[in-house]
Amino acid sequence: KHLVTNNKLAMPSASSALASACRRCSRMRTQRTNACGEPGKQCMSHKDKLLWKRRFVLAQLVNAPSAYIALSSGASLAAPGTSSYAESNSSSREEVVRTLYDDYSATYDNLDGSQVADAFGFPEMRTQLLAMASGNVLEIGVGTGLNMPFYDAKNLESFTGVDISQGMLDVAANRANNVLGGVKDVRLVRADATEPLAEPLARRTFDTVVDTFSLCVIPEPVKALREMRGALNQGGRMLLLEHTKAKNAALGWYQDATADIIAGGGDGGTGKGCRWNDDVEAMLKSVEGVVIERVDRKLGGTVSLIVARAV
Repeated sequence: KHLVTNNKLAMPSASSALASACRRCSRMRTQRTNACGEPGKQCMSHKDKLLWKRRFVLAQLVNAPSAYIALSSGASLAAPGTSSYAESNSSSREEVVRTLYDDYSATYDNLDGSQVADAFGFPEMRTQLLAMASGNVLEIGVGTGLNMPFYDAKNLESFTGVDISQGMLDVAANRANNVLGGVKDVRLVRADATEPLAEPLARRTFDTVVDTFSLCVIPEPVKALREMRGALNQGGRMLLLEHTKAKNAALGWYQDATADIIAGGGDGGTGKGCRWNDDVEAMLKSVEGVVIERVDRKLGGTVSLIVARAV
């Protein structure tokens, strides 16, 4: 059972049980990832992992979906000095997002290396998606570079990461030095994905455009999808891993009913503004020049892995 208390994740029974599971393993929990965040060996047994996956998916539906949303991005639910997502009427929503994520940057990776994130299967999802990235790659919402260790560097001719937050990009730069050393051309660009990207990207186009779990916090996601399409070469691939509304009627209703609470509209931003009930497939179908080739639904249909092609 897990709760959100004062915008922080509290899992008293889960943490002690997970620690116990780790003690039963031959490897220490701290060996799971190395210093630069590369995926390593798990200390949780396959049986334990399946058990915890079932328990936490159930908890997602019963207790605190905001914890599940935070885990997908590896973000802490509260960062020192952060304020409400809808704090100021005078600031644009984009400026609020930028400020919040600058604050989140120092603690953004805290949960990504946890056994709980593994139990949800987020590393496996990233691996599955990013194995398809090749050529000149653009990642929108690159954040702290959580995806970087999951790319196959030998398939990349260049890598460009875009994010609205300079704080996030500063962390990503350190990670890129550690895990993308084999890629000749690595660039990190501060830009708003809902605004024209041609100038910030020096009018370059790309073979692959990637976005993972950031559409839900972008104020105008369809605009961002159009910019992604505009950055693709003809025949290029768009690879998305996103929170989305489940097709199951009861679960979809639940997502709608809890969407404002999860996004943190008035409670301090527990979900960092993430709308977990967006219909990502419908949004993508509204973008001209894109054909959806594949949709894999995960976690009861609340996460979609989508492959699309520019035509």
